Amino acid sequence: MGVKKVNRKFLLVSLVILIIVLLYSVVILVTYVSCNYKQSLHKESSYCQFSIIKGYEYYEKLNPPMKIVEIERGTSVISAPSEVIEKADQYIISLIGENYFEDKFTLKESFSYPLSEKDRSSYSVIYDYLLGKVIVRLDLDKNIVKYQGPTKPYSFSISKEEAIRIAKSNGLQEPITAELVYGGKGYESDTGTITESYMWNVWSDKHSKGDPEIVYIDIDTGNILGVKTYLEVPIREY
Repeated sequence: MGVKKVNRKFLLVSLVILIIVLLYSVVILVTYVSCNYKQSLHKESSYCQFSIIKGYEYYEKLNPPMKIVEIERGTSVISAPSEVIEKADQYIISLIGENYFEDKFTLKESFSYPLSEKDRSSYSVIYDYLLGKVIVRLDLDKNIVKYQGPTKPYSFSISKEEAIRIAKSNGLQEPITAELVYGGKGYESDTGTITESYMWNVWSDKHSKGDPEIVYIDIDTGNILGVKTYLEVPIREY
């Protein structure tokens, strides 16, 4: 009996709440329709305006809008300050030399990124280079926080065909594919991680256990920077 009484009370309370919600929705709907009708007759009501405004305020209070910063690309608003670009220039020059920088690099674009309402910013400076884009990122204090580009001047003396020939002479089997890659992120070899800025990544899909799978080749000298040997992965039996 006690359980039945509790269930009845719960159902009664739920029914009362549902009725209140429905009545409130009907009041809002009637107010909205009434306001639209009066506005269509050019008889605007101050009560309608007040009700609608208060409704919007209440909704925004419960559902605060997301604050999105829109940036119009290509305008001076987002260009990095000249001292930031100069700092990026000098950093690259310290790695590869001024003559190589002037000859191989062209400033493409720069950005300032708003991060919050406190007008904090970070910066990116982007250059065109022989192999594509080079990106320098700086923090609020104009310190270099990320660099993706050459760490020394490259002549790119070794062609794709020459890289493949070198890899074959070191045991790589046909079919062979060669790709010029940026190695600053690190490539694994038998002797450790290779972080050379640019190199030939030459690999084969035909190999057996103990055969070379990938050969990394210096793009200027043709020297072997590293080899990754194929190791069979044991198949689990279930």
